[in-house]
Parts: sequence; C-alpha cells; structure tokens
Amino acid sequence: MRLPGREQRALDRIEQALVAEDPRLGVRFAFFTMLTRHEAIPEAP
Repeated sequence: MRLPGREQRALDRIEQALVAEDPRLGVRFAFFTMLTRHEAIPEAP
C-alpha cells in the first residue's frame, strides 16, 4: 500500500528528525522494515 505523497513526506520528515536525534534508530528502522515488508498494512478506519 502506498501512502499519498503528502503523508509519505510527513513520515519521512519525522523519520529524519528521529534519526538525527538518535542515529541508531536508522538501523532499527531498517531492521523493522526488513522484518515487516511482507505484512499487509491495515486500512484506515
């Protein structure tokens, strides 16, 4: 599932801010993405 561009950009900015605050989070985000890449994203209510 792809997010609308506006939502994806907002999430990207949040991720960049978090990784800038704690660089180890980048590795954790990548690991989490690898583990969950085949899981379906639930639909918004």
